[in-house]
Amino acid sequence: MVRVRKVWLWRWRRNELRHRSHAVEGWILLILGVAGFIGAPLGGAVAGEAVLEGRSQQRTERHLTDAVLVEDPAPAARGSVRTRATVRWTATDGTTHTGRVPVGSHLERGARVPVWTDKGGAMTSAPLGRPPHGSMPQ
Repeated sequence: MVRVRKVWLWRWRRNELRHRSHAVEGWILLILGVAGFIGAPLGGAVAGEAVLEGRSQQRTERHLTDAVLVEDPAPAARGSVRTRATVRWTATDGTTHTGRVPVGSHLERGARVPVWTDKGGAMTSAPLGRPPHGSMPQ
């Protein structure tokens, strides 16, 4: 049985069995390794900063508005306490909007329901990092 000894950095050592492709492969692996070692944390930092910027922008553009149920909610599906119902709200510019939102099946027509709206008064999702849609802020 012949023992093979592992030689570190064999791609760069002088050897009659070493081909030019071995050295090229070694340099490519080294460059990719260094790029990954530096690029992964850098990419994570850039992505994290983009998320924080998006959260900040959403917080300034979206706000919680009180809407009024214009109909009694339909009975909830079996095993659920929530259903969808039509609500109406007034935007900051005075225009009236309507939309369907998830609400508790125990509510009745005329009940107030919080909805998230954008600058134009259109319904939108809650900003990132906020309670889920339909929840009051703390």
